[in-house]
Amino acid sequence: MKAEKFFAGFSKGVLILLAVGVILATLSGGWGIPALKSPHDFGYLLENPAKPGMHIQGSVLYTYDCFASEETYTQRSDGTRSAGKTSGFYYAIPSYDGVIGLRVSSDDYGDMEDLLSETITYLTDGTEPVTSVWVDGRIGKMDQSMRGLFEEYLLSMGFSRGEIADMGDPLIIECPASMSQMKVMFLIGIGLCVLAVIWFVINCVRYGRETRRLQAAYGQAGDSVSCGQAGGYGGAGGYGQAAYGQAGEAYGSIPAAGRKLAEAVANKRKIYLTALVRTVVTGLVFLACGGGVSGLSEYASDVSGIVFLIIMFVVIAGGIGFYTLRHLTERMEFCEYGICWKGRFYSFSDLGNIGWRSVTQAGFFSRDRIDTARGSFDVSYLDKPRKAYNQAYMDQ
Repeated sequence: MKAEKFFAGFSKGVLILLAVGVILATLSGGWGIPALKSPHDFGYLLENPAKPGMHIQGSVLYTYDCFASEETYTQRSDGTRSAGKTSGFYYAIPSYDGVIGLRVSSDDYGDMEDLLSETITYLTDGTEPVTSVWVDGRIGKMDQSMRGLFEEYLLSMGFSRGEIADMGDPLIIECPASMSQMKVMFLIGIGLCVLAVIWFVINCVRYGRETRRLQAAYGQAGDSVSCGQAGGYGGAGGYGQAAYGQAGEAYGSIPAAGRKLAEAVANKRKIYLTALVRTVVTGLVFLACGGGVSGLSEYASDVSGIVFLIIMFVVIAGGIGFYTLRHLTERMEFCEYGICWKGRFYSFSDLGNIGWRSVTQAGFFSRDRIDTARGSFDVSYLDKPRKAYNQAYMDQ
């Protein structure tokens, strides 16, 4: 695939769909992917090894003590913080490999304490617990801070460090607000990514079809010719009368352009520099919003967090910068009877009065436009388009 055809496939709609889809799929991926799997109950965990990424759904059968709690608070601008509120509790539960963790919300704390008492009774006289605590979540690895508390609790239970090491990486069952919502979010994200790819392919096919149509209308057999898009321009006569018809006539359904007098091609240096600047600036904003290097390092405490940060940076910073590269396909050709721009021919009668305008924005570069009766053409990323225009029509 030619580079210009590839970049022609990108549009704002494609990148927006792709960015939203990737963000949704990434944010929910840690939950959405397990939600797509067949769930296992707690009885399964007593007979089979627990593995990260498993979907766990059902009532907790037995539990050991609570070994940690989670507190939320509001940090004020003056450095103080509000009173803490316990939002979750971490319990140890029996499993096939020994013991794993379980996080429950504060609403389930009372039931978990009842289940703890019933579990102690069960270990004493064999009476099965009757309290039900419903869980719908996934198995993951504990972070470093939780791992230390968990290991301390296991030591207090009588496990040796060797026995704890034999259990492998400490695992924990965590539950989102709704696994079904995470599943839907993940599927929507994947669907948007698929639509973005389809839209991209359609744009590429449409660009190729338009290029072939223009080649057939304007070029000679065997020439790689188009109105402002690909390669050369036919024989030595350029936009000659044999290929374009007589002045004022149309060649098929395409108006006669006449001879090519001058052209302005993409300013690659400016495009690459703009893409780099946008990527760097967006990356710095991304870093600042994430709390700096220290903030991001805390978030990226495991592989899933690192992958999420990489994807977010590629989508946000790389996407914004990469979108600038679509201008590499742009070329404006100034012909006897009109202007060719982005694969379309505009006769002077259609364009009416032509005016040039340069607008300085807050961005790194100014925006250059050509105002016509057919709209405003953004030629900011062309190399000296006004000089080519003057050369073609004003002999300057």
